[in-house]
Amino acid sequence: MSMFVARLLDTLFPPRGSELLVRNATYDTLAEVLSPSLLPQHEHAIISLLPYQEPLVQACIVEAKFHNNRKASELLSRVLCDYLLEALSDTSALTHTRTILIPMPLSAKRYRERGYNQVEKVLRGLAPSDEMDIRIDTTLLMRTRDTVPQTTLPQHAR
Repeated sequence: MSMFVARLLDTLFPPRGSELLVRNATYDTLAEVLSPSLLPQHEHAIISLLPYQEPLVQACIVEAKFHNNRKASELLSRVLCDYLLEALSDTSALTHTRTILIPMPLSAKRYRERGYNQVEKVLRGLAPSDEMDIRIDTTLLMRTRDTVPQTTLPQHAR
């Protein structure tokens, strides 16, 4: 698309702020804020890769989740892939283990509304690699009831 057409479209249909952030982002700008941290107070090890307080991280998540933004999903996939390559290289040297990634399923109603599961899209965007034995399984978990969106709940109720 020519620069003129792109500017004309942006004038007629102004992009969202989050869309602009993602549009101008590169993998390197997102990787700069990568800060894996173990979340406390959980029975199982849960690692947060990116700080949600960062505007670019928020923009990528919002764009991937609510607007099916392919670039946002690709950026998140690449950051996750690089993290997994590093994290799994330590454990796979000790034993040959398969890693199974399980996206949290959406309710049937939410899936119909959105048309996709954003976490599944991010996971499916992981580049296949001989260094990682990773499988994505969407059949191990099933959502049995529709719940209110987490964004409508106060933080303590999430």
